[in-house]
Amino acid sequence: MPLIQRETKRIFDIKDVPSFSEFYDLGIYPWKLVYRGYKSDWHEIKAPTISNPFRKRRSFRMNMAKALSSELANLVWAEGSKVVVSLKNNDSEDDPLQAYVDYVLKTNNFDSKMRQLVEECIALGGATIRAYVDGEKDEEGNVIDGHVCLSYGMADKFVPLKWDNARVTEGVFIEKKASKGWYWTRLEYHRWNGEEYVVSNEYYKTQNTSQDILGIRSPMCELWTLPDSVPFYNLKYGLFTYFRTSIANNLDDNSPLGMSVFANAMDTIRALDIAFDSLIMEMKLGRKRIIVPASAVRYVRDAQGRPQRYFDSDDEVFEALNVDSAEQLKIQDNTVSLRIDEHIRAINGLLNILSLQIGLSEGALSFDMAKGMKTATEVISENSKTFRTVKLMQRPIAQSIRELVDEILDVSYAYDVHFVHEGVDYRIADLIDRGYEVNVTFDDSIIQDRSADLAEGLTLLQNGLISKKTYLTEYYGYTTEKADAELELLKQEASTPRTLNIDWTGVE
Repeated sequence: MPLIQRETKRIFDIKDVPSFSEFYDLGIYPWKLVYRGYKSDWHEIKAPTISNPFRKRRSFRMNMAKALSSELANLVWAEGSKVVVSLKNNDSEDDPLQAYVDYVLKTNNFDSKMRQLVEECIALGGATIRAYVDGEKDEEGNVIDGHVCLSYGMADKFVPLKWDNARVTEGVFIEKKASKGWYWTRLEYHRWNGEEYVVSNEYYKTQNTSQDILGIRSPMCELWTLPDSVPFYNLKYGLFTYFRTSIANNLDDNSPLGMSVFANAMDTIRALDIAFDSLIMEMKLGRKRIIVPASAVRYVRDAQGRPQRYFDSDDEVFEALNVDSAEQLKIQDNTVSLRIDEHIRAINGLLNILSLQIGLSEGALSFDMAKGMKTATEVISENSKTFRTVKLMQRPIAQSIRELVDEILDVSYAYDVHFVHEGVDYRIADLIDRGYEVNVTFDDSIIQDRSADLAEGLTLLQNGLISKKTYLTEYYGYTTEKADAELELLKQEASTPRTLNIDWTGVE
């Protein structure tokens, strides 16, 4: 009898994959549903009627998780944030390595994608970026003319395999596709074997529509034309980076995975949806109601010949009614008053609680009936909770971007990528061998007064409390290499005589 292959239910059932199923089931998956704005046990509520006592309806939703994640992402990764790469011992003002990294980031839409990824990281607790080379291949499948690509991933599409106190060093990425009645899953493993870094692929297929089911292991899949395994050597960090929020993981303290910013505020977000649904239903059910006597209601027959009553509010024709009592002819306005202000106060009270739970200043979030959700847009002082929370979120992101640059250059080194800049053909491996420095600067003009910040640094410099080099690196975001070059240039200019004999009158 042929051997029947059993289906693998979940990725956590695979050997050597850590059993983080509880963390994903209780954390990441519910956070993603709330971030998307629909969680069935929250938003499918009972709404029985006389004709249908089992009727349900979908509640109105405030989508606070999405709004919150988006607003925080705007503060953390604002337009104008920069990745600065400097070659060491570079005599020229033009830096070809900076130009190359800028080219890779631009072709991969980094600025826009990074803003979205930061939002998803805030919502799900973490995110990933992979670096790989794509391009023309030879008969053996080796890339011969490639360019570096970046793949951005959400936390639910990644499972860590190995980590230390600094970073996640090994992991498996999950990709799903549907084709010809089959649901395919590709697992891309990133693992170290001593000094060798190996990227390998496994394929699974199933006809089960459940997203959790992997299915039967398949030796190959035509949907992905990828080699089973590719080794890399002389890599610094690997070919992916995982970054997470700075929130302590109180759901699983043995996990390197991050926590959603609203992980400990789920009840508050649900309460906001309840309050918002009540507000909308208040307006819906509080529409004008007029009670008329039954004798003033006409009869018409429907398509089945059954009599139906209706009251024609537009009928201006006088009609004699067989009623002698004036009381029976009385039409009453039974409209109820709306409790709008009470609902607004309740929502704003919950928003204050939410601000406290996620580390924002009091009043950072507010709701107005005319304008909807609002966030404080005024300059945030450096002592505010919001400022401190944003700066804490920026630290792991900056570290991951520095690692990402290393990964871009590592894979460029491995595939011997060349880059033409200003008419010169540069071999990236030669530039890397010279050494380089990476610095990430965030545009904090949204959360602090940039002019005031620079003025404060200038005051410290003038009073001899910080050096010129510290001022350039800490307040202007210069790399150490660039700051040294700028100071050397200033020194040369200071030693050059500035006596210029210019006759501005034009008279001989």
